[in-house]
Amino acid sequence: MQKIDLVSGIFWLAFAALVSVLSYLQQVGTLREPGPGFLFFYCGLLLGFMSLIMIVSSLRMRSAWKPLSLPFKGLNLKKLIPVVLSLFLYVALMETLGFVVGTFLILIFLLRIIEKKPWRLSLTTSVLVTACSYLLFQYWLAAQLPRGLLGLIQM
Repeated sequence: MQKIDLVSGIFWLAFAALVSVLSYLQQVGTLREPGPGFLFFYCGLLLGFMSLIMIVSSLRMRSAWKPLSLPFKGLNLKKLIPVVLSLFLYVALMETLGFVVGTFLILIFLLRIIEKKPWRLSLTTSVLVTACSYLLFQYWLAAQLPRGLLGLIQM
């Protein structure tokens, strides 16, 4: 563990306390009749609990603290910049391309171009991930996904 674990644990504990207090003021309600602050209150409590675990484990391992290292040391900007740009492009073109086409294309780009995986693996993974995520969001969660180019085809 590093000293930064203690610092980040304290930060997240303070954030959890803020979320819990503010959501409590919004009326938590009960399990049968949840109020507007119900979900946020209990998420804040969970985050606070996990932060306490992080703080305690960091303090118990104080003798094994390592010196802080640079957070961006060894960062490969040749990969990072295209990935970040592709994510912005994915979001910007989501309505135009649609969820299925956009997700498939970004996965192909990330797997084949950035990670240099073989075509067969890239295509198979992209099709499976796109299909599973489409089924998850469209049918199980009943989310309305943008149809984009597929909206031109009558299904």
